[in-house]
Amino acid sequence: MIFALIISLAAFGFSYAKIQQHIEASTTTVRVLVPKDTIEAYSVVTSDNLTTIAVPPNITDENTALSPEQIEDRIAVAPLYAGKPIDIRTVISKAEDLEEKQVVGVYIDPARCAGVNEGDLVDIYRISPTSQGEAAPKIAQNCRVLRVTDDKGVSTRGVSVVQSAAASANLTKPPRIVYLLVSPQEVPYVIQGSAEQSYLSLSKKTKETIDPVVEVKGGR
Repeated sequence: MIFALIISLAAFGFSYAKIQQHIEASTTTVRVLVPKDTIEAYSVVTSDNLTTIAVPPNITDENTALSPEQIEDRIAVAPLYAGKPIDIRTVISKAEDLEEKQVVGVYIDPARCAGVNEGDLVDIYRISPTSQGEAAPKIAQNCRVLRVTDDKGVSTRGVSVVQSAAASANLTKPPRIVYLLVSPQEVPYVIQGSAEQSYLSLSKKTKETIDPVVEVKGGR
């Protein structure tokens, strides 16, 4: 009798602890920054248009803006929508001179899109189906991704590699067109990617790098 009582109390204690853990997990929130009103692309993010909201931790990651210092007085390279958490990759320092760069739209095969999203920084390589085993020349570097769309011009923001692979099953549309900010001297080489039979490939990176030489050989 006493043994059975002990077992019952232990089971009750275990169940209670599990219930408490579940309650804590469901009520725990993180405060994130969101725009009060939609901030258009190429606009400066100011403190008077920011507020915070509480969200579940599972919808945030290392790129979610949590403090004003991360995004204040920076430039949005994509629209920041009212009430939506802000991805810090979609804002850049004013020091990154946008006025000297040009917008170029290129066709990219989903397999060569590198899973890029708006605000990402990429290098661009030209590949050739006839140059097996040779290093692909880099034709542009430190390009900012402005927008990623499917072949109909609909944004694919948030589409994963798995979803892209499943596009043939009509689960979603894969990335097909990428709009980039490109330095003027690199535009003539990147613009060839505006042809549907594009041989360009993107390489995503976390910060700007300057290589001694950027290959800009002619041809595809």
